[in-house]
Amino acid sequence: MVKILISHSPLFSTNGHPNPSPILIKHNVPFCHWFERALQFHGSDTVALQYYLLVHSVSDAEAALLSAGWTHTVHPPSHVELWDPAVDGSPVVLVSPTPSDPPYDDLTILFDAGVWTGMSKELSTSPKGSDHYPSLSRFYCALVHRILDTSSESFIRYLRMQLHYLYAAQLSLLSSPASLESIDPELRQWHVDWIKGELNMPHPDTIAHERDIRERARRGDWVLLREGSDGRGGRKFNRELEARIRAKRAAARVSSEEAPCT
Repeated sequence: MVKILISHSPLFSTNGHPNPSPILIKHNVPFCHWFERALQFHGSDTVALQYYLLVHSVSDAEAALLSAGWTHTVHPPSHVELWDPAVDGSPVVLVSPTPSDPPYDDLTILFDAGVWTGMSKELSTSPKGSDHYPSLSRFYCALVHRILDTSSESFIRYLRMQLHYLYAAQLSLLSSPASLESIDPELRQWHVDWIKGELNMPHPDTIAHERDIRERARRGDWVLLREGSDGRGGRKFNRELEARIRAKRAAARVSSEEAPCT
């Protein structure tokens, strides 16, 4: 069984501005926190500014927040869009009724949970704050599915960063043999490959390789390779090149430390 770290959903965010959660709970709108707040719940120390939320009905969540003083706004062009327009469309972006400086801290961004694989069942209307966070296994699987479903390179980089934060926070659980049973069957080869570390996972060749494996696993046409699938495809890390680069950097560091001061 995967252990989940418990957190709470306060009435106000850490910067003192309104939290959309109580409003959605009051209106019985099913939702869960996403991205950085979900990472924090699972033990990561990553910073959370905007409120990214998965909701059952974007229109219902939007109406509830508008009635409580939130207003429509646009996502700052200087900030990377953390979604794929081809899959997510244009998420609703709202700003809280209490302005901040900078204003980006108070954005509430609503995603349709239906386009995040397996996440619809993770939503809740519970008054208990800790019920509005994804389970570790579903959070992990949803991020991996989206990496395999999107063609946006910048979004893939962001999703990889989310996975790295999650893995760092839950290293003992996600790297344990027992964790494999909680992973979607069609993603178990990805998980084995990710843990083994022989494949360059973000490389397009590897993503194509893992997409093919996922489809074959869904058809029942793939047998899990517990030693990893790097012998069947994907892009391997060039360990010799990495070793040369590390040696060159180490030599440069030593040279700079030994250089006489002038």
